[in-house]
Amino acid sequence: MIEWTALRWWHWMAIALALGLVAGQLRKQRQADMHGDYVDGLGYCLGDQKIFEQSLTAQAEGRPRFRDITVCPRIGNDTKGSSQKQYLVSGLYFTGAPEVVEGRHQGGWAQVWFLAHQPYEPMIDLSALNKPGGPDWSREYRMKGLSPSILDFLAVMHRAAGVQYRYAWWDDYPVLTSIIAYGLIGGVFWPLLMNLLAFGRVSKPQAVKGLSLWKVRNRPVSSTPGSAVMLGSDRRSNEAPPQETEHSDGTPAASPLSTIDDTPSPKQSPAWQSKEFATKPEDFYPTERKTPPSIQNKH
Repeated sequence: MIEWTALRWWHWMAIALALGLVAGQLRKQRQADMHGDYVDGLGYCLGDQKIFEQSLTAQAEGRPRFRDITVCPRIGNDTKGSSQKQYLVSGLYFTGAPEVVEGRHQGGWAQVWFLAHQPYEPMIDLSALNKPGGPDWSREYRMKGLSPSILDFLAVMHRAAGVQYRYAWWDDYPVLTSIIAYGLIGGVFWPLLMNLLAFGRVSKPQAVKGLSLWKVRNRPVSSTPGSAVMLGSDRRSNEAPPQETEHSDGTPAASPLSTIDDTPSPKQSPAWQSKEFATKPEDFYPTERKTPPSIQNKH
């Protein structure tokens, strides 16, 4: 079982960056998957561009009919099959007065999305928003260049009619922003939280260093004759000096304790060493040779 507190900060950072890479790839794949009238997390598709533009200024229940607008960049394909920058506009849309039809609730506010291509050509007359002494909003929009986007249109609508929106710039770089976010959360804040819970401090206590055997080398024993002489001299130097047999005043000195000789004498040798063994033609293994009694008596 893994002891999580034993992991170092760079372990957490590596794990977080790997997860961020995977999450970024999933976000990038999800951006390209915009098929059908309903998308999970975004709601139903608002396919009529003119209704979308009119709902920005129309009122419902005292609020704009299309509100809480978020613009997300997307990469899609145009009618010719080539890649093209697109923008997904999502928000809450008022579908009508709430009512119950056949046991189902209908109407009210619903999550919808609108896909805007680039260049974006408005279907409403922006000059209808002009005020006396104010700028010409249609002219302002034409000054955005040859390839204006929905962002340019919403910027003009914000200045002309106070339309509120926000741009999800982080979706321009789904992989990069996911890696950075996961790196900060999983590689910085999460190890700090683990240390606080486990040790009561933001940093891990310093571990006791063990004995390192990294630089230890075996020294081979030299086999030269000189080394043997040195070993012999070292052995002799380690031997105890001869003991004195008597003191200077003539009194006998105590004799040292004699060492026990463990070398077996011929009389103490095992009995099997004095026996002889041989193999007869009918034997499978050697047996003891026995001297006939008549020969033993002669000796």
